[in-house]
Amino acid sequence: MLQNTITSWGSVSKSLHWVVLLLIIVEVASGFLMSATYGFALKYPDVNSFHDVIAQIHHTNGFVLLLLVFFRLAWRLMGVVPQLPSGFSRFKQCSAKLTHGLLYALLLLLPLSGWAALSVLADSAEYGVTHIWFFTTDGVIPPILPIQDINSMFGYSFFGKTHRYLLVAGGVILVIHVFASLWHHLVEKDQILLRMWPGGR
Repeated sequence: MLQNTITSWGSVSKSLHWVVLLLIIVEVASGFLMSATYGFALKYPDVNSFHDVIAQIHHTNGFVLLLLVFFRLAWRLMGVVPQLPSGFSRFKQCSAKLTHGLLYALLLLLPLSGWAALSVLADSAEYGVTHIWFFTTDGVIPPILPIQDINSMFGYSFFGKTHRYLLVAGGVILVIHVFASLWHHLVEKDQILLRMWPGGR
């Protein structure tokens, strides 16, 4: 069943949900590793090669994630959205909609802020050569903003901090989302989780 129904998510929505989750895990792990090797990469050629590979993974994964989120939003808007159980209170309904809305917003803003940070950063002795990788190729993806002074209002400092703050916010919202899903499955026993689980109905 490709399409959603009023009682369950279809296979396309389920696949997108779990693929996006996998990409998020890869993105966060590669982001932390890329940040940890950044300073050493400017001093040691061997570390620089490793850092470039991690950066290629992080950048490419981010662009793929951005495209998938746009597609997922379009698929959601074009199809049916499963209804929440009739026993859901107004508070639960609003909380669910707010959580999902914030997750979608963060999934769009995180890669966009990272893209913007790379776009405004000029090559320098302090930060090295700025790359915008797509797989192993630099320059295929164009910058979305002109180069700015690093400490200007909308320079690298602004977008870099924004990227990190959004990551923290995303982590908090994701934990709430997972906790709520497990609560409904283990305590409420209302089958909410099974509607998105592979093979679940």
